[in-house]
Amino acid sequence: MTSSAIPESNPSSSPRGHSQSERDSSNRKKRKGPRLAHRKSRTGCQRCRARRVKCDEARPVCRDCHRHGIPCVYDRPAEEIQSRPLQPSSSDLSNIELRLLHHFTLFASATLPGAQLKRVKDCWSIDVPRLAFGYKPLLHAVFAISALHLSKANPDEAGLLDIHCNFLEQALREHRLCIGGITTQTADAVCFTSILLQVDVFATLQNHTVVSSEHVSEWMRLLRGSVAVFDAALEIARHDTHSASIWCIIDTFPIPLRTSSDAGAFSFLLPTAPGDEDNDTALEAYRGAVAHINA
Repeated sequence: MTSSAIPESNPSSSPRGHSQSERDSSNRKKRKGPRLAHRKSRTGCQRCRARRVKCDEARPVCRDCHRHGIPCVYDRPAEEIQSRPLQPSSSDLSNIELRLLHHFTLFASATLPGAQLKRVKDCWSIDVPRLAFGYKPLLHAVFAISALHLSKANPDEAGLLDIHCNFLEQALREHRLCIGGITTQTADAVCFTSILLQVDVFATLQNHTVVSSEHVSEWMRLLRGSVAVFDAALEIARHDTHSASIWCIIDTFPIPLRTSSDAGAFSFLLPTAPGDEDNDTALEAYRGAVAHINA
């Protein structure tokens, strides 16, 4: 007579035991409530300050009080909140920079040298912002030019000239630190930064009705320095003639400027009636001027 072996009961291996273990683990997880980020809210509503959570300070009802359907009470007077000096947050600065970048790509870039040609306009509005993301001095020079252009279009908007000065100072300071190690990767951006700094010098002349000799000397030093940096960066960029965007600008302005009497498409500006010797002299002057326009 043979007896069949009866397996021992093992709760951990049985379906019921395994299911019970899962349920216990699930119950433990459910009992753990979410951890709240306890951040003080000094200017928020009464309830958020009591709970030590961040209040979005929306008035008359903040987001948390609206979600819970309870009264929202701001028990601190507005004068107390506004009396403290407000420091610009990172989000405020980001909004300013986004506005300036948007204005540069759409409007300020259209006023830069050669922008009447589509390929040059695309260079200023597309290639230069792309280069600026990898070269901070160029990015800050873009912001400075954009703020200056905005201040001309919106003279009643306070703060734009201060923003221009702040970004210009950052661009100059960072540019001086970077030009000591110009590479083929940064040469393109260095060239455009030098151009924008020179444009800024001439554009700010409009803000001065009376110019002192000190101002002139300062501008001349800045121009000479920018030209020297531009020449050095352009020499390095020659090794990257296929991808450097600066050649789009260089090719637009032939050097040296043509001085022949070829009037080209502007020949209609020249007088056609024959005249005496004095008129011939004037006609030669006209031809020279129109040749410059055509070039």
